[in-house]
Amino acid sequence: MITTEQKNRAHQDADYIFKELFPQCGMKERQGQTGLCHEMLDAMFGGKIMLSDAGTGIGKTYAYLTAAVIFHKYRMEAGYPGSPSPSPPPALRCRRPFTGSTSLCFSSYTI
Repeated sequence: MITTEQKNRAHQDADYIFKELFPQCGMKERQGQTGLCHEMLDAMFGGKIMLSDAGTGIGKTYAYLTAAVIFHKYRMEAGYPGSPSPSPPPALRCRRPFTGSTSLCFSSYTI
């Protein structure tokens, strides 16, 4: 069973990623994106299905992928078997962001 403490740590991980790691890569913090990630985490931990309608450009893709990776991390920590959630990328922090319209960030940081 995933404990309340693990759920709290998961939300702290999300805040760290969106408020510290992504900005280090040149990505702006978007409150809607962070909020959507937290709502998705709550739904996942509650075993619920979440449908959301969010405007263009709030960062839905990063919000749901980040939530899925964090959720998977704490499921595994709690002893649940693997699931089809995406695996954490090799990095979330930049060594050198790409220039242009897209920033990709890679390093050895793991959540």
